[in-house]
Amino acid sequence: MFKCEFCLKELNSKKGLKNHIDKFHIDKIQYNFVCKICNKGFEELGNFLSHITKVHKDISAEKYYNENLLGKIRCKYCNEILPYERYSGFFCNQQHYESYNRKNNINYKCEICHVGFETKGGLQQHLGKLHKEINQEEYYKKYLMTKEEINGNCLYCGKQLNFVSFTDGYNKFCYNTECNVKWYNEHTDRKEHAAKSTSLTYQNDKSRLSTHKDYWIKRGYNEEDAIKEISKRQVMFNKEICIKKYGEEKGLEVWQERQNKWLKNFPRQNYSKISQKLFWHIYSLINYKYKEIYFATNENGKKIENKNKELRLKTKHTTRCLDFYIPEIKKCIEFDGTYWHGEIGRGNKMRDKMRDEEILEKGISVLHIKEFDYKNDPEKVIKECLEFLND
Repeated sequence: MFKCEFCLKELNSKKGLKNHIDKFHIDKIQYNFVCKICNKGFEELGNFLSHITKVHKDISAEKYYNENLLGKIRCKYCNEILPYERYSGFFCNQQHYESYNRKNNINYKCEICHVGFETKGGLQQHLGKLHKEINQEEYYKKYLMTKEEINGNCLYCGKQLNFVSFTDGYNKFCYNTECNVKWYNEHTDRKEHAAKSTSLTYQNDKSRLSTHKDYWIKRGYNEEDAIKEISKRQVMFNKEICIKKYGEEKGLEVWQERQNKWLKNFPRQNYSKISQKLFWHIYSLINYKYKEIYFATNENGKKIENKNKELRLKTKHTTRCLDFYIPEIKKCIEFDGTYWHGEIGRGNKMRDKMRDEEILEKGISVLHIKEFDYKNDPEKVIKECLEFLND
């Protein structure tokens, strides 16, 4: 038995209960559709129009729809008014139906027919199939382009770029050029960051440096052969090698061009603040004796851009820059910092030995001062330097 909730009358079937409610309690039920002819209510539009066709044969379902429902039935997705031919599914088309069902994943809508898509690529395919008359690049500029793309121009040089796709849009920079490298180097700190990262990598792992014996030992050389390989690389570019590689005329030209580039920016030697402290102390004690005394910094600690040829000591293989040099007496003091000349860091005994030999060949006497010794007893080291220079 089925009991009416309004008058508590019992009926034999569910259909009988519905007919009872439609006849006696129609005003108490909020049906989606109510027949204006017989006041019968319906939840579904399809059932309602079927009722019109079957029960009220003097009027067609289409005529009833156009007179009473046109304008009230709209697409659930785009809210467009639906004519009688398209009422049944409550959607303009199949794509609107699919878009409505996946509405939680819709990120992009077609601005022409309002179909929704999860990706830009799906939207582009849709335009290519159903809206072929639309220029995709113009559509992209109008609806999808971001401010960063600056109307399709290269961020660095401003050159007009080609449109790629809805997914990629316009590239930020000219393809296969240095525009991107230059822009990032000028607008970010990635160049400095990369330099620091590379420097730390080599500092922490000496076996990566071809100028360090661990590099060659790791590749199967014994210590003696590893030192020989380092020595070879230290003289890979000299006048004899250039002549042998390019011929006498071309080799001399290449060699001279390389030397000119190097000397143009001379001096570029590395120096430590502690070495300059020592050299200024010595200078203050002996500067009255000599016309010229050369070392790396001036009184304010800034690098000297000294172009005097006395500083450019041309040797057999290269051009050397001396740490502290007095031309009149042909004596120099070399400050051996712990990092560049010690057992750890980038110390290289073969390199230092070759440097000394080339300086001695020029008739210049050399005194080496260790950073460790100067830090432990500055007065003793200064006295040793003065004795060397005054001898």
